[in-house]
Amino acid sequence: MPRYRYSALQANGLTIRGEMEAASPLDLELRLERQGVELLRVRRRWTLSWDSDLHLSRQDIITFTFMLEQLLAAGIPLLDGLKDLRNTIPQRNMQSLVSELVEAIENGQTLSSALARHPQLFGPYYVSLVEAGERSGDMVKVLNRLTLALKWQDELIAQTRRLLFYPSFAGGVVLSVVLFLLLYLVPQLASFIQTVGQTLPWQTRILLSVGNFLRDDWYIVVGILLLALLSFGIWLQSSPLAKLKMDQSILKLWRFGPVLKKLLLARFASTFALLFRAGIPVLDALDICSRATRNRAISIAIVQAREAIIEGKSISESFAHANIFPPLVLRMLRIGETTGNMDQSLENVSYFYQREVQESIARLQTLVEPVLTAILGLILAWIMISVLGPVYDILSRLKF
Repeated sequence: MPRYRYSALQANGLTIRGEMEAASPLDLELRLERQGVELLRVRRRWTLSWDSDLHLSRQDIITFTFMLEQLLAAGIPLLDGLKDLRNTIPQRNMQSLVSELVEAIENGQTLSSALARHPQLFGPYYVSLVEAGERSGDMVKVLNRLTLALKWQDELIAQTRRLLFYPSFAGGVVLSVVLFLLLYLVPQLASFIQTVGQTLPWQTRILLSVGNFLRDDWYIVVGILLLALLSFGIWLQSSPLAKLKMDQSILKLWRFGPVLKKLLLARFASTFALLFRAGIPVLDALDICSRATRNRAISIAIVQAREAIIEGKSISESFAHANIFPPLVLRMLRIGETTGNMDQSLENVSYFYQREVQESIARLQTLVEPVLTAILGLILAWIMISVLGPVYDILSRLKF
């Protein structure tokens, strides 16, 4: 169904802008009239087939969840709360999303089914929790926990980006310096050295050959890199076994692998605990978690744990069989099963991994910066010695 961008006039005289799916401009006008809004202008939005959904950031989703939770906590009915959100949110895409939710609910759909129409924004984890809140009648508590979980996941992503920023920035700077030396300075100095009749050392000849190749045949390098990346991407997409091997290899990377595994298990523990506390059956919760986990190795382990539970094993035995949790976590789950307080045990596991991830990222940051600085310094030192060493020899032989 095509999407339309529109401007409309509310009953209070305010003009709003947004987007909405409709069969035609007339259908759009009728839909807005049912919402008490008068259409002013409309223009069809042409989109590519893979770009048909709304684009909202994680912060937008967190803001939407928090504001909806606050409105419901104040006793405002769901439909009225969504209309208030639509009229107060300045962002066009958010207005369009809320308008579609309002229309869906007015047509008899539930909030969870309306959210499920946007899987790129609201995954099965989000939709299942909202559906559980609808069944239990405790939507405010579910939205509150969901907001906290989304904020925590956003903080984890921000910490991971900070961890990767320094290596990326330092690597980019050093790469720029190396290219400048290879493409400009090394050829100039090599020409000067040969002019005065000196023989170039082997390391300088290597640098000069590399620089000449990059300058004269750069398109070969770029072509090979693009072809390698494209082939690698096609290989991963076409072979599930290749994707599994790749994900397993990533989890075994030196220093980074264990931190990434803790990060993935932290998200899984947090998601599973939230789903379990919301009253979603264990098997359904594990199915949602397995589909929400992007690392195939962890996803398969969750599926194996789910199959073990189907066969009659307990939760702790199933996770022990899947071999993804350390003994301490398994002991915490076993205690929860023994005492009948599994939801609290899952919360403890989630807290355990949250703390472990934060401490691991902090330790990795303190390790990466000096190690990377030393490596990049050695590379630059070797290049500078290879370039300036012969020049120093020439100057030392000159008699003034």
